[in-house]
Amino acid sequence: MIKDISSFGKILNKKEQTKVNGGFLSGGGDPFIGSACYSQRRFCNAALSSAIANGADPTQTSCVPCPGGWEVRIFGTL
Repeated sequence: MIKDISSFGKILNKKEQTKVNGGFLSGGGDPFIGSACYSQRRFCNAALSSAIANGADPTQTSCVPCPGGWEVRIFGTL
């Protein structure tokens, strides 16, 4: 299932976002849905703003470092 990170807020409501457990696991820790790795932080910030504007929970969404730059992650809780 491939979807643009900015549209996840429309697809998952806040209750569903807390139940995300089919995404990647960050080192065995919290599950998350991640975007592509952006080469510059400003591109990540733009995608982050778009995801939040479309309903992603701002307390569970952030830009984090990835091998090629920055990635937007929407974290879920188990």
